[in-house]
Amino acid sequence: MSTVILSAASDRNPGLQALSDLLLTQLDQRGENEVKLFALAEIKLAYCQGEFDCWVKTPGVCRAHDEEQHIVSAIHDAQTLILLDEVTFGGHSTTIKRAQDRLICLLTPFFEKRLSLTHHGARYDQPSNLLALGWLRSPDAAQTETWRALADANAVNMLAPRAAAEVVDDGQRERWSESVRRLLDTQEQPGGDIEGRKPLREALLEAARPAPNPPATPVRHCALLIGSPKHKGTSASEAITRALQLRFTELGVETEVFFSTQFVHEGGKAQAIARSIAEADLFVLVTPLYVDAFPALTTHA
Repeated sequence: MSTVILSAASDRNPGLQALSDLLLTQLDQRGENEVKLFALAEIKLAYCQGEFDCWVKTPGVCRAHDEEQHIVSAIHDAQTLILLDEVTFGGHSTTIKRAQDRLICLLTPFFEKRLSLTHHGARYDQPSNLLALGWLRSPDAAQTETWRALADANAVNMLAPRAAAEVVDDGQRERWSESVRRLLDTQEQPGGDIEGRKPLREALLEAARPAPNPPATPVRHCALLIGSPKHKGTSASEAITRALQLRFTELGVETEVFFSTQFVHEGGKAQAIARSIAEADLFVLVTPLYVDAFPALTTHA
């Protein structure tokens, strides 16, 4: 059985590195000798820019030529893909997301209906199983629930035959082996809890419902962050942000607009922008979703 691991583990995170070692040990004990691990913390990858060249200009091939080509090729040939990561906002860290965002070349731009929902079809005949193993410093039920739901959605999108997600934390290391074993043993098919579009739509509307009581302090300064990694002036996120900026201005609210691309290079400028956002009365993030979550660059910002 061939397995590919996209790992965010490194010596800078001892907890996640220990989980990586445990995962590799259990795979070896199962006799899985075709395991390829990509240590993404040590690999420099370009961010996905959402230009869809890998769909319409060079089908199956990203315009950025780096290690991602080898990652995509390995996943194409693998029976199982394992994502090993530190749970971040309930989802993946920038380290994993840089690679995951660029896996859409394994799909086609054409649509089909699966599990009552609209999804892209597979470009190739044998999609990989998708397993997500997350690590937290301490227990967090809400993040754990989001992680599992996101992993299931990703598996549905990628047409994974089998899927599972587990989250462990440093407070309960004695349970790690059991969690990893349960992850590797799974026979679950993704999307088992999806009953149709209506419940999902109702949940989305409920999540977007405004708070019943407006803030007591009036909003005088609003910071807006455009999450799209596309060039300035080319994204739907920027168009929405500019429309919001106009309305805030009409209400007498001072606005500042920032771009996630301003955080590519960490340093004084990025820190100054972060301080400006932190000092605002209101923070508005306008972003696309890549693979059902924030783009890697947005998470980094």
